[in-house]
Amino acid sequence: SFKLNIMKLSYSIQILLTILVLAACSGDDTPNDDTSDMAFSIITTTPTGVTQIKATIGGTITGATLGDVNEVGVVYGLSANPTTNDMVIKASSETLDFSVQLTDLDVNTQYFARSYVMLQNEIFYGDEINFATLEHYSFDGAPILTSQEDVDSFFSIGFTQVGGFIIQEDEPGNITDLSALSTLLEINSSFSVPYGIKITGNVALNSLEGLENLRVLNGNVAIGGNNLSNISQLSKIEVVEGDFFISSEPLINSLEDLSNLKAVDGQLGISGLENLESLAGLENIEIVSGELYIVNNANLTDFCSLQKLIDNGFSNYYTVFLNKYNPTLEDLQAGNCSQ
Repeated sequence: SFKLNIMKLSYSIQILLTILVLAACSGDDTPNDDTSDMAFSIITTTPTGVTQIKATIGGTITGATLGDVNEVGVVYGLSANPTTNDMVIKASSETLDFSVQLTDLDVNTQYFARSYVMLQNEIFYGDEINFATLEHYSFDGAPILTSQEDVDSFFSIGFTQVGGFIIQEDEPGNITDLSALSTLLEINSSFSVPYGIKITGNVALNSLEGLENLRVLNGNVAIGGNNLSNISQLSKIEVVEGDFFISSEPLINSLEDLSNLKAVDGQLGISGLENLESLAGLENIEIVSGELYIVNNANLTDFCSLQKLIDNGFSNYYTVFLNKYNPTLEDLQAGNCSQ
């Protein structure tokens, strides 16, 4: 009986050891993507404030101290399981509960995102979430807005895409603020719409703030007779599908805000910019499919930023006069681009 009990005990110990070995072997060998067996965890929070181009996402860390944290943030992309090799937004400071805003997203697009934390220089990821940005909220027409009340009322609806618009005050000094246009991402004009953008004759308007999110400009553009000192809010535009005219803005002394502009599928006109000395900012334009019209810029002496356009074989109508320097097209082709 004593020998039998010893045998039973030995057999029980063997079973217990086998269970312990199996449990140890079943552990996850990739703890960086699964923190369930670790002393801490990181959870990706549900996206909030999702629009056509933005979303706010964050993370919550437990089981760690701020002294352990080197960096926190969110990774995101168009495919599952994004990492720090994809798009990354770091939180502004190391914290155990954080959020960041993803910006410049594409309209009506699905994204995948994970929070992450760097602990003692090793990166761990939270659970993955996915979300879709919103579709355009569109208006196909082109309203004529003649007062500040008109501007604020029309764009308060939150349109991201319109056929165009005309902003031209009927009382001097009435229109001063375009910030209501900040939801606007695309101008898509039809043949029945004469202007994609026309902002003219607003004598107290000193900024195009509100157009900074505009990405697509399909339609004719006319900006002039306002009180603008720059056009920095158009800096994301790469192609204008139509004519592009800037005129009678004496405070503008630089076109460098247009450095991303590559093509104008129509006429390009610059006139009445009396403090403009150089066309710097137009050096990336390769195509102007209509007339090049540069007139009455009293201090303009440097046309050298048109070199890429000239080298690309520009041969359309060329109208240049009443500037301080007025090179012919042949002058530009020969490299005589400045005085």
